[in-house]
Amino acid sequence: MKRITFVTFFWLMLLMGLDVFAQTTLAAGDIAVVGAWSDKTGTNAKDNAFAIVLLKSITAGTAFTVTDRGWYTPGSSFYNFTATSELNYVFTAPQNLLAGTVLYWYGIGNSSNSSGWTTPGATGQNLSNLADQLIIYQGTESSPTFIYAFNWGTTGFITSGTLNSTTSYLPSTLTLGVNAMEWKVRMFNSAYTGPLSGNLNTLRTNIMNSAYWTYESTLGSGVYPSFPASPMPVELSSFSVTAKNGSALVNWVTASEVNNAGFYIERKRLTDANEGPVVKEWEQLGFVKGYGYTNEKHDYSYSDVNPGVGTFQYRLHQIDNDGRENYLRVAQVTFKPGASRLDQNFPNPFNPSTKISYYISHDDLVVLKIYNVLGKEVATLVNTYQQAGTHYVDFRPELASGMYYYKITAGNFSEIKKMLYIK
Repeated sequence: MKRITFVTFFWLMLLMGLDVFAQTTLAAGDIAVVGAWSDKTGTNAKDNAFAIVLLKSITAGTAFTVTDRGWYTPGSSFYNFTATSELNYVFTAPQNLLAGTVLYWYGIGNSSNSSGWTTPGATGQNLSNLADQLIIYQGTESSPTFIYAFNWGTTGFITSGTLNSTTSYLPSTLTLGVNAMEWKVRMFNSAYTGPLSGNLNTLRTNIMNSAYWTYESTLGSGVYPSFPASPMPVELSSFSVTAKNGSALVNWVTASEVNNAGFYIERKRLTDANEGPVVKEWEQLGFVKGYGYTNEKHDYSYSDVNPGVGTFQYRLHQIDNDGRENYLRVAQVTFKPGASRLDQNFPNPFNPSTKISYYISHDDLVVLKIYNVLGKEVATLVNTYQQAGTHYVDFRPELASGMYYYKITAGNFSEIKKMLYIK
């Protein structure tokens, strides 16, 4: 049996407090159980412990109950919370917490448990190793909003029959495999060992996948949870890059944001105009401001004007208001070379300056010079190696009024155009 180390958890401090945010209302599936332990053996073993993961960001002061002190009565709208010797704890968030945060509690025989937990009413802290359940709800015992249910025991949640100390009905507002989970085996210790990162919907699905869990069905030396807990300050619904008129259009959609300052858009060139490999590092192109705290959908876009010819990758570099950074998805786009050309300057005639644009189909040495009507060179604007793509040059002459010619040379390509300067 694979052993996993003791649970890690993290509190993710955010900038805003109780005076700004009301308690977050939670719905079925917004929290999931990712560990339960009822077998204390060994020197460092933990007994009567559980771990949960937030699948929705919550604000400071948000409260919910984790309990196993009652059994559901068919036909009733509430649980019969009468087993006062059973575990019953309320968590109140001491600060804003991100989706992806893992919280844990451990009780009997241990010197401490994580902050935020209080026990109203119940005197016990026991989780049975015969069969038991964890029910998470918000609200009161007489009017609960059920969020998640977790059951271990040979029967799982029953649908008919007599209730006893090892059976429980599933609340009618919860669905097995969606926001409730059961193990039909007498189990002492269990833990989710899959990834706690990425899209929240994917995470919800992974938690329901038994392949990501490990458990003991016989007494052993104890199993402790270990999580690669990863915060998800931004839930990204989509990310794409498309080529349009020589520019790369970067589009992305967020489903929710917590403490989000915004996004740096970054680009890396993979190939040149000849489809040859190019070694390039990621470079920052610009910054798009985020919406801070929001549970609403938001659409973002950024235009990378004329990146050149070849294959490029784009990614989002998200940053929080407190400086935490996350690299999100990567998308790729290819720009095919067209025919090299020299555009007419604009404005023309001009005074005091004009802009000259040109397109080169391949990376090459580019020379752009100005000549007078006698063919004498009067200025060199460009004399350097440039990437394929569109380029611009501003020309502000200190010359006499009159007609001038500008000539570009790039490899086998050469073209001349004329312009009129009027003082």
